[in-house]
Amino acid sequence: MSLVFCYLECYEHTCDTVEQQRLIQVIVDLMAKRPRINMAANHFRDSYELECEVFDSQTKLLRAFISL
Repeated sequence: MSLVFCYLECYEHTCDTVEQQRLIQVIVDLMAKRPRINMAANHFRDSYELECEVFDSQTKLLRAFISL
């Protein structure tokens, strides 16, 4: 959810309408995204935790770009 808030912050500071539309699409795609489930894994929790770590990493990266 914090990744969506980062993109919303970018949206609020964007004046170009084309870029705003692109950011809106990214936000909508993120909201619709669901964790992938690896049926070959021993536990559901392992793949779910990795998906959550990916979201956290993306959030940290985007925050680093915003703060520049």
